[in-house]
Amino acid sequence: MLLGSNTATKSNYVNVVTVTNLLLLFSASPTTGKHPLNVKFTDKSTGSPTSWYWNFGDKSTSTTHNPTHKYTKAGNTR
Repeated sequence: MLLGSNTATKSNYVNVVTVTNLLLLFSASPTTGKHPLNVKFTDKSTGSPTSWYWNFGDKSTSTTHNPTHKYTKAGNTR
């Protein structure tokens, strides 16, 4: 038994965009040293990225374009 129906129309609900070719390139300096160690990460990517998500390997992250991160413990993060 059909008691009724409900429909919704949404304009511009899905937006398809053209993705530019990105070349992802990053650097870090310094890459070795005694802790605590401040490391400057630099985004050298081409293609105009608009957002960043850095995972530093020690449960810390950043969304800054070119972050500096302090490693407080010895070890390798790869």
